[in-house]
Amino acid sequence: MKHREKYLELIDKMASNPKVSRMNQYIQHGNVTTLDHVKAVSRMSFWLNDHLHANARTDVLLYGSMLHDYYLYDWHYHDGRLHGFSHPKAAMALAAADFQLPDGTEHVIRAHMWPLTLFHMPLSREAWLVTAADKLVALNETIRKRG
Repeated sequence: MKHREKYLELIDKMASNPKVSRMNQYIQHGNVTTLDHVKAVSRMSFWLNDHLHANARTDVLLYGSMLHDYYLYDWHYHDGRLHGFSHPKAAMALAAADFQLPDGTEHVIRAHMWPLTLFHMPLSREAWLVTAADKLVALNETIRKRG
């Protein structure tokens, strides 16, 4: 797959951004940092896009997947059980403040926790791909944590 190398390069470049790399300070699931989590979600999003022939916009998929958990706090101590409901809005606001986001990216970030965020359903290819990828990656991280 010729696009794979391009995607991996884009992901690594974005992960090295000083603002994005701050996610490395926080744990997501088990011992997986938030940065490692979003990189895995981004790789899975691009894989799903290629294998489903979804023709999603690369820029929106990249920014949406890499910034979907850009809330920059330790959720284990911040808001606990409400985190699943509240962090998409926090991540979206912070991402919009810190980056020039391609059109449609804010929706990807805001909708990625659907169906928890009942009124923020994914409405684009990119949002559906990131939502699905996030669920798959989170499940894998959670199972590995218990294994």
